[in-house]
Amino acid sequence: MFDDLTEWPPICGLSEDECKLIFCDGIKNTLQTLLCEDSQYPACNIAVECDPRITITPGRRLPGLSEAEAEEEPAKDSTNTARALSFVNGVFSIQLSFGIACADPQCTNESALALQAAAAVADLVGPLSSATQEDFKLGIEQALASIDPQSVTADGYFTNTFTFSSWSNSDFDDPTVTAVPQDAGDVEFVGVGECVDSFGRTHAYAQPEFDRESRERPSPQECISACQNTECLTTDDNVILRGIVTWEARTSGCACDFDGNIDGVIVEPDCPISIRTSTGNSEGAGPIISSNGGRDYLCFRLK
Repeated sequence: MFDDLTEWPPICGLSEDECKLIFCDGIKNTLQTLLCEDSQYPACNIAVECDPRITITPGRRLPGLSEAEAEEEPAKDSTNTARALSFVNGVFSIQLSFGIACADPQCTNESALALQAAAAVADLVGPLSSATQEDFKLGIEQALASIDPQSVTADGYFTNTFTFSSWSNSDFDDPTVTAVPQDAGDVEFVGVGECVDSFGRTHAYAQPEFDRESRERPSPQECISACQNTECLTTDDNVILRGIVTWEARTSGCACDFDGNIDGVIVEPDCPISIRTSTGNSEGAGPIISSNGGRDYLCFRLK
């Protein structure tokens, strides 16, 4: 995805994890704007796996140097030797999720759904060809502002770390299609993945135990009913139910996402189903804004 990375992890004056986060959040910001901001498809979200596949190609010259200059450069300054003799490329895995309306009312025609999904992907990835290095710089500057409001430019923050030399389109896997009910009752579909707040953090949760042998995803109505069942769950005044997450993988299940200290969620002893709660205090706070793109999960927020 990016050429001319001179090092990874990037160096930005903060911790290694913070520098990685800023860089990857910048990529997400840029792609979210390019692909989703004016998208005709609802619940459009970008998730970036901040663990790029790094390749180092020996014998490549520093950006901007001719072959002759590159041969002389190491002799001029030994500190440039490593960078003159190697060239780092970083390929990031991106997950794009969005909603499309089913062509048939029952949403059971798998071949039609696959065609719809493929056409939608083609519509959404088209703008990638117009992406510029300035687009990515702006995305990183947005990420910088959330951590260090005093920093105004990506160039000044990441010192000698990378250049945005090019964008290379990668191959896209065949889309995975998951049917989501159009009418989900008291909740609305947000996107694929776990629910997150405005800072990308997950909330504290309570997890009702459904049939552990089943692979079938609980319906949003089943999940929210369990979360709002006062015979099973009660909360103090400082805890708010924000939404739910459902999943299907090795087993099916759902989680009730709460805003507030999980100690304020009480599981009633006479509840006919088993419910367990998250441990510790989650950092998630405030309304559910988006989803994090995690596979197998679906996020819904209260209307």
